[in-house]
Amino acid sequence: MLFTLINVFQDLLINACTTHSEELANIAREEQEKAETEALAKFDGTRVTVESFNKWQEAFLEEMRVKKGQETKEIQSGNRLTGKQQFLADKSLGISDLQFLNMPEQEDVKEDNEERGGVAAIDQSLFEDDLDISDEETSDDEYEPEDEDES
Repeated sequence: MLFTLINVFQDLLINACTTHSEELANIAREEQEKAETEALAKFDGTRVTVESFNKWQEAFLEEMRVKKGQETKEIQSGNRLTGKQQFLADKSLGISDLQFLNMPEQEDVKEDNEERGGVAAIDQSLFEDDLDISDEETSDDEYEPEDEDES
């Protein structure tokens, strides 16, 4: 009798667990399908026909005409300078960037460098030897690691 009751109770628990796991699997599958349909909905749009394209094109061209008209009004009214007007108004715009490199340092840059410990003078003669690389130094064909160990 006790064995029969335990067997029945065990069968009920197995059925309940199986049913619950199947329900969870169904819910997960439904959520996945819902996410897939939402992802596909992003790519699904209205079909383009000749009539719908022509309608869009007319609206777009009209919008571009209005925008171009506003830009020309701004240029003519003087609110916005053309490139030529900018260069005529400010002569420093025509200076080459190379000339800025040759200019002496500005005062605020000097102050920043002094706050960081001063400006170090660079001796260019230290780097001249690096520029004179001979073929012997660049040849890797004759490289023998034993030569370095002996020195």
